[in-house]
Amino acid sequence: MNRKYNLARKRLPAAISGALTMAIAAASPIAFAQEEPETPAEQTDTQPSQPMEEVVVLQRLKTAAEDLVFEKQEEAFVADKLGIEQISRAGDSDLGSALRRVTGLTLVDGKFIYVRGLGERYSSTQLNGAAVPSPDLSRNVIPLDLFPANVVSSLSIQKSYSPDMPAAFGGGDIDIRTRSIPNEFIFNIEAGTGWNSNSSDDAITYNGGDDDNFGTDDGTRALSSQIKQAIATYRGNISAFNIQQTLNFDGTQHTFEEGQAINRELATALNRNVELKDKSLSPDIDLKGTIGNNWFISDDLELGAIGIFAYSNEWRNRNQIRRAAFPDGGDVGAGGFLTEEDITRTVQEVEMTGAANFGVRYQDDHFIETSSLFLRNTQDEALDTIGESIDVNQAVGLQRHDTEIRYEERELFVNQIRGEHAFPDYWGIEGNWFYSDATAKSDIPNEVKIEGIDDIDNQTGAIIQRKVLESATAASYRFQELEDEVESYGFEASLPLSFSRAELTLTGGYEYNRKARDYAGLTVNIDTAGANLAALDGSISEVFSDDNILDPDNRFETTLGSGKPESYLAAQTTESGFFMFDLYWGDNWRFTGGVRSEQFMQVSIPIDDLDFENGPSREVIESGSFSEDDIYPAFSMTYIHNDEFQLRFGYGRTTVRPDLREVTDIEYIDPQTRFRVSGNPSLITSQLDNFDIRAEWYLASGDNYSVGLFYKDITDPIERIETFRTEADVILGYLNAVEAEIYGVEFEALKDLASIHDAFEGFFFSGNLTFSDSEITVGENDIGLTNNERNLTGHSDYVANLQLGFDSGDGLHSASLVYNVFGERVFFAGRNGVDDAVEQPFHSLDLIYSFYPGLNSSIKVKVQNLLGEEVVIEQGLEGEKNFDIFEEEVGTTVSVSYSWEF
Repeated sequence: MNRKYNLARKRLPAAISGALTMAIAAASPIAFAQEEPETPAEQTDTQPSQPMEEVVVLQRLKTAAEDLVFEKQEEAFVADKLGIEQISRAGDSDLGSALRRVTGLTLVDGKFIYVRGLGERYSSTQLNGAAVPSPDLSRNVIPLDLFPANVVSSLSIQKSYSPDMPAAFGGGDIDIRTRSIPNEFIFNIEAGTGWNSNSSDDAITYNGGDDDNFGTDDGTRALSSQIKQAIATYRGNISAFNIQQTLNFDGTQHTFEEGQAINRELATALNRNVELKDKSLSPDIDLKGTIGNNWFISDDLELGAIGIFAYSNEWRNRNQIRRAAFPDGGDVGAGGFLTEEDITRTVQEVEMTGAANFGVRYQDDHFIETSSLFLRNTQDEALDTIGESIDVNQAVGLQRHDTEIRYEERELFVNQIRGEHAFPDYWGIEGNWFYSDATAKSDIPNEVKIEGIDDIDNQTGAIIQRKVLESATAASYRFQELEDEVESYGFEASLPLSFSRAELTLTGGYEYNRKARDYAGLTVNIDTAGANLAALDGSISEVFSDDNILDPDNRFETTLGSGKPESYLAAQTTESGFFMFDLYWGDNWRFTGGVRSEQFMQVSIPIDDLDFENGPSREVIESGSFSEDDIYPAFSMTYIHNDEFQLRFGYGRTTVRPDLREVTDIEYIDPQTRFRVSGNPSLITSQLDNFDIRAEWYLASGDNYSVGLFYKDITDPIERIETFRTEADVILGYLNAVEAEIYGVEFEALKDLASIHDAFEGFFFSGNLTFSDSEITVGENDIGLTNNERNLTGHSDYVANLQLGFDSGDGLHSASLVYNVFGERVFFAGRNGVDDAVEQPFHSLDLIYSFYPGLNSSIKVKVQNLLGEEVVIEQGLEGEKNFDIFEEEVGTTVSVSYSWEF
């Protein structure tokens, strides 16, 4: 919802902004007008002086950093803000990049924001104050790299809870505000390209499926109509025996041999054209554009519209290494034995964005706006895996050799309408409302894994003969489709009241959210467990040729399912109302607080699409249903000493609810690490008590400093743990621990280095540091975890975001060196003597340089991951040396772009 408390907000910033404006102007001018004409006579009554748009803005980066800090002053609760000016001046191309400059935020995988060192479970994202679903099948939050910077008007990052926000609030909430109607005609276009150090000629791709640069599948990957028809005809059982038992339409039956032939023929309907081949990777493509205008129909009535598009296409080699450690007496080998997989992985990612916003404003009191947003993201992966284990290794002349492809389309559609209204003739009442309808789709039409084994020379490791593995899942095809529909609407109204020594604003509102999910999954296997071994010799295309599969002597079989339900239906509804007050008392005190009431209901039911006889039992439905009705209070107090110093205190009681995928007994594969993950229907909601204290200094020189303390007490925290492991797989799951706590301190600073020495003219430093600690007690819920007490999953002990910026005196150049790092964090909790898996710090160092040849154009060069860091997760046996169980190459990326604005 559009959270406005105009009376309170006008009062505080007025004094502060005036003082800051004069101070900054006196300390370091940030703008100059063009030189006056050489001929004074040119300045006549009919020939006005130079227009305002001829002003050249200097110190772009420093001004952006200052604005980021100053915005926080007017907030009643601990919050940060980023506007379009800050984002564009700093040269950020997407939201993920922009948010790295905010105190206590960590950008993970270039997409996901962790707040105060906590995992994504404790952060949430809204779009224009409304709930929207994530198009990422395996994530609860929206990948922020999907939003190009030109779509955004501002970002609000709130770290302490207020009653006008959803109670599902952990570490923080990010509200993305899309661009509104412009104040004048705008036209902007940006084109860029780039290259990654890992993007060389050793990349791989596959034959099947169209090489589409626009993120759409050509249909060859999809589940065939032949298999769909067979599932319906034979009621989810395509074994030769069941085919024999099924009556045909004419009342006849097939023989068992005919049933075997039909079964084998179904395997030929699968996309087996997945042989890998080498590919030379193309440079990145990045395009963005914006066009908009406003029209005054009359003195009181204004209309406006803006259209936005963005497109990007990039190829990356993201090679990985996976290992597994086992304790003494474990399932495989002696204590500490490692299985190892060396994965060559190439990913093509295509992103497209389109947005159209329309608005109408009547006088300054009424504004109605519509927003329509479309996001599409496609990832096409090819993986070639070479593996060793205790039984299959070079010493015995064997190696595992698996081939995988994974194609995923993600889409997000959002349509919103919202209004803001002021009634100055009716006690100054203000109100706003919104309606939002959003649909997220994730479609994986073909996730294929072909299990192979190679005969190799035990001296050189050279491949002598490639074969397909004798296995019930020798060729596994997973088809998955998810659709989330989210409808939300709400309103709020505020009443300002003035007294002799106080100004009070009362606000109340209502909000409703409904989310419905339909997740369909199906696994189809080509079973070679009883096959003629001679038929398994050769390449994938040879072994799974039509002739080889259809030959009855080779004894191939087609099977369905993974042994458990693969689909589910789920829904959530949240109905809430809130009341809050905002009180200024005298010149020094501000008190804000209130309470929110929420009624939450959820149901999640696993569905076996292959069971045509039985639906979900009453017990399954009841175990998947959950409801709660609770009150969530919040309070904030601000002491305003003067224009340069203020002190805040805040408290809020909130909740963190498990995601639908986490409470459904369905298994999926994490797309980054390839770990298998399964839900837990027994999960319950976590309750949090949140405390914040922050002191802020805003100096006349433009320098800014702040220090804050925070503490969170969590009851029933949800943790990601290892539930089971085999030689080939680690399976992850979730449980509720008994309690946890996290506490820490945050520092933030903006310093003009010219005040230290004239040699540093144009340089400034901005940055923030967060140091924190956490402790979780699993207690009675322990299921054999190695460490019953440890740090929270996903929590880092420290986070650093540092920037050294430079603005040239002539306004033509700006540059920044940006460093980000997070401390070690538990990726998942280990069991049975295997220690916790710990993600290692990632030291990100980026260099950004911008050249402004004219008022309307700029050239930007970015070098990302200068240090060439890799993603590393460690795990080992209790009390022994850790092993790197996961490594992923990231590479260094160099990009250049040109932007022109009319």
